[in-house]
Amino acid sequence: MCIRDRYMGTIRMTPNEHYLKELSPPPEAFHLLLEPTDYKLGDGKSGIRRIFEGEVQYDGFEEKMLADFRTFAKNKKVELDEYWTKAPTLRFLQATHFKFEKTLETIVEHTAWRKKALPPQMTPRVEAFLSAGIIYIQGRDNNARPLIIFNASKLTNEYLNVEVMMESLTFLFDTVIQTMMVPGKVENWVFLMDLRGLGITSLPLTPMKRLMSFLSTNFRSRLHTMYIVNTPSSIFIPWNVAKSLLEENTVKKINFFKTGVAEPLFTLADRGQVEIRHGGTFPDRKTFWYIYTFNRKP
Repeated sequence: MCIRDRYMGTIRMTPNEHYLKELSPPPEAFHLLLEPTDYKLGDGKSGIRRIFEGEVQYDGFEEKMLADFRTFAKNKKVELDEYWTKAPTLRFLQATHFKFEKTLETIVEHTAWRKKALPPQMTPRVEAFLSAGIIYIQGRDNNARPLIIFNASKLTNEYLNVEVMMESLTFLFDTVIQTMMVPGKVENWVFLMDLRGLGITSLPLTPMKRLMSFLSTNFRSRLHTMYIVNTPSSIFIPWNVAKSLLEENTVKKINFFKTGVAEPLFTLADRGQVEIRHGGTFPDRKTFWYIYTFNRKP
């Protein structure tokens, strides 16, 4: 039995509310024995790094890009604040395929966003949005990566206020990063988008594009894989437009399925971590939010 098989046997969680309410990583997550491909796939500009923090060692190409980018930013008279250590800088470089001009532009935008949006606040309208079942944390895969569900059919007119949606998404994903990750071990999430019951005329296309653009802009290199299930055939026309707003690395991680079950998900996660409606054995959720306060790390 390989190391991964042994780990999957110990981390495998039963359909139990305990694991979903306790967002802190399970003890096994701190002792994950990762394969080289869990850290990075490929080399050079086409490489996709998944783990950036902890005691990870960057390769020669990455170190050179980091040094060259610092020089580029300095020549452009842009001073990067203390947040921009190697890890977040490399996340942004990778997301833009190491295009320095684009990276600097997005870093400036992200810095402004961080000052405005963080730390996120739990307000009544954010709580209402997160309690509606539009987007929620379901469980973890066998590498302890959080599994996040987006139920597009619940994004009704009542919840289409852009400001509220962005505040709510910021609270959710910042909570995931601050409480569910293990630097150097668990740094990504798996995302499942459900289009159940929606056709081309009822798809909330504008909010969905905002969601995907928001995530790829402000939470770069955090997506491990995205599964889009119950996909109507008509989705591919607007998708060809929407994907132009996303970075190439993000587009490569998105997979479509006509049914409600993304079978490849179960090469990553135990069925006990996935709801019945998506092919798992965990009872379909009736409540979706249970965090009201949390201590944000500095």
